[in-house]
Amino acid sequence: MRPTVFDEFENRNENTQTDLTSKIWTLRIGKYAWKIYSELLEILDVNSSYQLGVSTIFCTIDPETVPPMKDEGLVGRIVFALNGGSSIDDDDLASAADDIKTGGSGGYYGLDDIELEVKMSGRLATEIRNDDSKISGATELYAYIGGHHHWCVAELTATEWIQKYGTASWQSNYVENDYPPLLSTLYIQQEDESRSSDPPEVSEENQSLVSQFTGS
Repeated sequence: MRPTVFDEFENRNENTQTDLTSKIWTLRIGKYAWKIYSELLEILDVNSSYQLGVSTIFCTIDPETVPPMKDEGLVGRIVFALNGGSSIDDDDLASAADDIKTGGSGGYYGLDDIELEVKMSGRLATEIRNDDSKISGATELYAYIGGHHHWCVAELTATEWIQKYGTASWQSNYVENDYPPLLSTLYIQQEDESRSSDPPEVSEENQSLVSQFTGS
């Protein structure tokens, strides 16, 4: 039986809804990574990434699991790559995640199952070289800077990160407003309506959903 016009419309509508859901989850995951970072600043009572000792935040979520299905959750982790001398440990990450949950926003993000990890940048670089890291399996990483999570500014590979992190050019290109870069396997470029004088046309209902996770 040939598809009817109604069938085609329904399929387009389902695809649009799936794209919107994926976009919301991508924004939600990026915002959660920065929320963990903010909680770490408070827990360790410091006010800069330099004092915190975080060189890069990796968000290595399998794009095929976004949005998550009912019977399958997100696959991946958030890794905080540290400079030498940083005192962050796994207990600090657990406390940060718990503070978000008990602060009333755990359900807001719905990301309790994402694994959080801290690792020294040098050790992580060695693991990537030896192909012994989940990050090394990512063909492309998308860079978000300045504490933002809604607008990718560059693409690079894990090998390129090894070559660049810690250099003067890395600092000038990827460290902004004292925020380390967020390198994610998830790509998005979504205008923040609250900061744009000419935002893209999006339906009012969909924009309200997206805006929940676009702002900082």
